[in-house]
Amino acid sequence: NNAYSTPLPIAYLAGMLSRVKSTTTVLDPTGGNGMLVVTANPKNVTTIEIDPHRVNNLKLMQMGDVIEGDALVKIKDIQAQKVDVVLTNPPFGSLPTPVDVKSWTGQNYKIGALDQLIAAESLRTMANDGRAVLILGSHIKPNTITSTDRVFLNWLYGNYNVADHFEIAGNLYRKQGASFPLRVLVIAGRNQTDNVYPNDFVVNRLTSFDELWSRYVQTSDRSEQVVVGT
Repeated sequence: NNAYSTPLPIAYLAGMLSRVKSTTTVLDPTGGNGMLVVTANPKNVTTIEIDPHRVNNLKLMQMGDVIEGDALVKIKDIQAQKVDVVLTNPPFGSLPTPVDVKSWTGQNYKIGALDQLIAAESLRTMANDGRAVLILGSHIKPNTITSTDRVFLNWLYGNYNVADHFEIAGNLYRKQGASFPLRVLVIAGRNQTDNVYPNDFVVNRLTSFDELWSRYVQTSDRSEQVVVGT
């Protein structure tokens, strides 16, 4: 299932950036072993997982609602704007056929990557004044944006307030069995992003945990205000 646990330091920072508290309701659409929701109260977590062994593990952890099955199928049954926070690190890979995702204006965007589609579908469940951290696949080569990335990012920036956007080099978590570079998107509210990033969405790639901590401090400030559309 292309399943790799989110590295604990990155999962912890994701929870901190989304301001998860003991009362915060959280959705993780690809639950794995529960690493990404480490900062959340398990009773307030809704998670979807396709692997039966991991489903059992999540139930043993007393997650509030553990749904077994394919995220792209099961997530359609979750109420819109239900949760305070969406945290997701879905499996990467291209889709056999791009899938249409609509914007607020009704325009269709053809999403061509599995992780991007799961992220898009998950954000439907986020409250208007909610928060999210998306941990997606980036390009193996720094400073590279594919046409598939560009479509997704245009859709995301047009519908959500992207408070920060950066990449993490794979060498930071190679010891955990994977080393693919990550794209991190921090969202604070459902509203078009005013601060559109320059250079066609090319952003910094962090290569050490010291750099990641420094960026966390900056991102925490940037994402403090939730921006909601009228």
